[in-house]
Amino acid sequence: MANPLMKSKQGKFPTYQSHLSSLPPSSSSSSSNPDFEYDVFISFRGKDTRKRFTTHLYSSLEGNGISTFMDDEELETGKAISPELLRAIKNSRLFIIVLSENYADSRWCLDELVHIIENLRPKSYIIPIFYDVDPTVVRHQKNSYAIAFSDHEKKYKDQVDKINRWRLALTAVANISGWHLNDQSEVQFIEYIVKEVFRKLGDTSRLLDELDTTIELVNRLKGTYKGFSGAISHEFRLRKSDDHRQHGFRYDVFLSCRGENTRNHFVDNLYHALHRHGIATFRVDETLRMGSEIVPQLLQAIKNSKLSIVILSRNYASSAWCLEELVHILECRKKVGNQVLPIFYGVDPNAVRHQTDSYGEAFAEHEERFNLEKVKKWRDALRKVTNLTSRHLDKRHEVDLIDDIVRTVSRQLRALVGMAYQLNKLNSYLDSDVNDVRIIGLWGVAGIGKTTIMEVNYNMISENFEVCCLLANVKEESLRFGLTALQQQLLRRLPEVPEKISVRDVQHGIGLIRDHFCSKRVLLILDNVDKLDQLEALAGDSSWFGSGSRIIITTRDKNLLASLKGVKMCEIEGLNHGEASELFSFHAFGQNQQLEHYDMLCRHVVEYANGNPLTLKGIGRFLFGKNINEWIYSLNNIKSLRKNQIFNTLRISYDSLDEESKAIFLYISCFLDSKNVDRVSEVLDCCGYPSKIGMESLIDISFITVSNNIVRMHPFAQKMGWKIVHRECTSKPVKCRILWHHRDITEVTSRNSGTESVEAIVLDNPELEGHWNRKAFTSLCNLKLLSIRSNIHLPEGLEYLPQTLRLLKWRRYPLKSLPPDFCPSQLVELKMCHSQIEQLWWEEKLFNDLKCINLSHSRNLTKTPDFTWTPNLEKLILEGCTSLVEVHPSFGTLKRLRILNLKDCISLRSLQCAAMSLESLQICFLSGCSKLEHIDQLVARLVLGSPNILKLSLRNCDLEEGAIPSDIGCCLTSLEVLDIGRNKFSSLPKSIRQLNKLKFLGLAHCNQLKSVPELPSNVEYVEARDCSSLHTFSNPSNVRTSIDFVLSFINCFNLAQNKDCRSTALTWLKAYLGSLMPDNQNQELSQLSGRFDIIVPGTRIPEWFRHQNNMGPSVTIPLPPNRNNRNWIGFAFCVVFIVHQNYSEEESSSIEINCQLYADESRIGNRFGFCISNNTALKSDHLWLRYVSNGSIGKRMLRWNRIGQITASFETESHCLEVKKCGLRAVYKQDMEEKNKRKFQYICSPTEDLGVGFFSNDK
Repeated sequence: MANPLMKSKQGKFPTYQSHLSSLPPSSSSSSSNPDFEYDVFISFRGKDTRKRFTTHLYSSLEGNGISTFMDDEELETGKAISPELLRAIKNSRLFIIVLSENYADSRWCLDELVHIIENLRPKSYIIPIFYDVDPTVVRHQKNSYAIAFSDHEKKYKDQVDKINRWRLALTAVANISGWHLNDQSEVQFIEYIVKEVFRKLGDTSRLLDELDTTIELVNRLKGTYKGFSGAISHEFRLRKSDDHRQHGFRYDVFLSCRGENTRNHFVDNLYHALHRHGIATFRVDETLRMGSEIVPQLLQAIKNSKLSIVILSRNYASSAWCLEELVHILECRKKVGNQVLPIFYGVDPNAVRHQTDSYGEAFAEHEERFNLEKVKKWRDALRKVTNLTSRHLDKRHEVDLIDDIVRTVSRQLRALVGMAYQLNKLNSYLDSDVNDVRIIGLWGVAGIGKTTIMEVNYNMISENFEVCCLLANVKEESLRFGLTALQQQLLRRLPEVPEKISVRDVQHGIGLIRDHFCSKRVLLILDNVDKLDQLEALAGDSSWFGSGSRIIITTRDKNLLASLKGVKMCEIEGLNHGEASELFSFHAFGQNQQLEHYDMLCRHVVEYANGNPLTLKGIGRFLFGKNINEWIYSLNNIKSLRKNQIFNTLRISYDSLDEESKAIFLYISCFLDSKNVDRVSEVLDCCGYPSKIGMESLIDISFITVSNNIVRMHPFAQKMGWKIVHRECTSKPVKCRILWHHRDITEVTSRNSGTESVEAIVLDNPELEGHWNRKAFTSLCNLKLLSIRSNIHLPEGLEYLPQTLRLLKWRRYPLKSLPPDFCPSQLVELKMCHSQIEQLWWEEKLFNDLKCINLSHSRNLTKTPDFTWTPNLEKLILEGCTSLVEVHPSFGTLKRLRILNLKDCISLRSLQCAAMSLESLQICFLSGCSKLEHIDQLVARLVLGSPNILKLSLRNCDLEEGAIPSDIGCCLTSLEVLDIGRNKFSSLPKSIRQLNKLKFLGLAHCNQLKSVPELPSNVEYVEARDCSSLHTFSNPSNVRTSIDFVLSFINCFNLAQNKDCRSTALTWLKAYLGSLMPDNQNQELSQLSGRFDIIVPGTRIPEWFRHQNNMGPSVTIPLPPNRNNRNWIGFAFCVVFIVHQNYSEEESSSIEINCQLYADESRIGNRFGFCISNNTALKSDHLWLRYVSNGSIGKRMLRWNRIGQITASFETESHCLEVKKCGLRAVYKQDMEEKNKRKFQYICSPTEDLGVGFFSNDK
């Protein structure tokens, strides 16, 4: 009997693998998957094609080394398919289905086809060949196929399910892109097929075959599709609210640009790049920019675009059209949630923000042509757009910038899907135009997008509030650090509250929050709240917050919100079908539309997700890059998703990551969440992981977000990370990568049971206490990161620390030294604050990679190591090492040292070196080192050998007259902060005026200082409190270039040769006003920025303030009806106040005076003022004078000509501070006595507590 099977003979032809090996090296093909016995299985109807087409095809495949299986004989009627045939189907990688006219006649062929589809494996393909039959005949079983099925239905009338499976199999395979013979030559046809087979067998990159099969097919072929429960309807039923949410976004991007600057080059290239990535972009036709008004077509395009790219070029502001477009773009951002991405093309962002250079020239012309209100809107729009996250050409190549923009836009579009409806709904609850206090609760199921919506809304509206605070993941943070820590975090958002504020307990914290926030317009976000005590501790009642405040809470517990008084509940709904499809497509295909032939699979995945964005992102990301057969295989193996949908979806996304990205995910989930993005990158890079690529991968699958430079992980993703780590520690200790839970760490350290797979140990709870043995780390031979903040005792000492450590951070290290053999050659960071270390190491050990040594507050440290062996050290921080006597002279050779902090090393005597070459030094703190020998020589060497210092603190270093080098202004040309308070010199070198980048000058408590020479024009803050001998402070004769200027002369009673200090304050104010005058005298000053503050001893309000109240804390001025509104530039305020002696008895760490403006009894702008710390004693009455620019006051002042009177109310909540008198003056252009040009600079933070802190919430 003849063998019924005909297959390739091994050895007759070269194998497919050997054929590939013979290809030239440039070929992209790769060897076949060894799991497959055959490369190709041919299914065909023998009587139609056996002795013609199929035999020729088989021979051609075999002749080209492609291992092929072809069945040789027809199956006898009633006979089942043989096991050998079934095994061949299971072990073949690619299936060629030759669909001929009589294919459907054969039950054998139909059963064979069903088995092929049911046994598809990853990287398997189906290629249909339509031989003398139209694909629609096969797809819909017409003509000969209809006749065949008519016969089958009669013959197998008791097997309806089988017949339906045959029909579905034919329909599915006919939907796959295949080959149709038509009228072409069979020889040429076969050659094409063989080439296609070679391509598919060799392509292992994306493997995106085009198959449009359906979940329903698998439902019916297999009874139930394992990834889903039950059969799934073809029709997607919209939820009840969906008919209200069909948003008509027509474009993805609106491009706003000045055509003559960029259109022929950059914009064209950007437009085509966006188009190539499937991003629908509206580009303005210049013919639409005609006439005096913006045409409705452009307004509609802006509104119907999800994102606007604003290309700010040199002449952008010269176009009124562009400026009007920008106003409408920002209005849509506020009202609808449309995103905006500014691009600075050949222009300095500061020139745009403050309308200087070409922008200033453009606005000078606009103010001659347009009305004040319109021009003010344009200025405001430019200032706002520069505060958004942007991209800057700078020195980058245009191609790199365009690539960056396209990536950013793609990422933002993914995040925007379904956002407009939810934001509109939330904004209707917020109703920011109403001045009441509102608490809004966002609730919805896990993964629905509560946090994302909240963050987008926060960025949209935060500029409208005095104080903004986002407390992320309240549930987990309160468990880890307690509610008082969250209360402290909230209080620290206030400028008048010190960084180290102490909250004794929750009730104390409630009182502080209520007292400090009750008069402020606050935006507070409490994310992921799950218990009532969290709400009660942070936002227990609306009365805690000032008028106009908004508190937004996100939670999964609707009942929790119902228990809070006055809360408005807003349900976050799932995405509708269109939104869900778009979001899924972004993650599954990298574009906002599905690939052809995938619509049925996508439809069922979308319906399964039920509008949950996290589920859609997770499944989409997992399927990205897989071919359709792998989709089916993968979805079949997603089991029991209904039970733990979110966690299983997240696990799918996690499993799709490469090993390095998985490690980065676990690191962030365990100990890098809510950290600064730069610090996260440092730690990951330190541990040998590619931080940038890894974090981008996690952002793409929505595991993390980066907002305001803070990395935040989705709470569910973080929980999953914890579970993965804990499961590895308990069930798979050999694979355990991170030890993070204190029980797991105790288990390893007490039993010495660690393995070589452990990379990181993090014990981050300072309240925990433990006792470890001396061999705790002996089995951890591959440990890279060790971070301990808990109180760990080592009664037996410590025998060993791993040599593989790259980051060692051990707070309160209990031993006097490190293990003697410890020499980690790859160590990057050594941080052991508050330790018992006496000396790091005695022997010479090379640490070539070491960049940071931080032993601050290690009170037993007496000397430092030889820095010759740490040539790449960048940070040396020894603050508060009170026993430190000597720093090794080799520190002067550290050419890469950026930070040197020896603050409060009160025993330090020797800081000498033969030659100082600290060319990279940027920050140097020596404050409190009062015992340093030869301090004058040290300062001279420091000034000469460190030309790039930005911050220098020599406070309380016993500096006498002449200790500050006379050439300091010539040497330290980059210096921004100079703090030389609490010293003994009587004068300053004149060259100090040459410090052209100086922002802060600290002179506090210099009791012998008699005079201060002329200062550089860019200084923004001079702190000279308690300079009891200060007699002369040079007049401001030079041109000011900073827009903010603050002077503090608290307790300086001898200032200006005992003249009335009131004249000093007024002289400086008028000089400051003169500096605001533009070069063009005819230019209108409608949108000035900046402020001026000064505090000096004084008892009287200067007469220059025409409106005064000598009996109380408020003053009102009437405004004349015929005033020159075009020349109004702001307000000046003056207050006489006193702090009573019992101030120190107060519990609060500071007290404040704040001012609120009212226009005809309506509040305008935000409050401003200053606070005084409890260690600052005022010995008599003092005078505070402030100027506030017109651009800082608020939108209500746009109706300046309709206002009848202005009232300034000065308030304090402390009984220790009394406002005795106050004055107010409207300032006009004629009040400026000098004409000077200005440019924007920024305020640098001081190095010490100044005793007085000025605050302003100007936007």
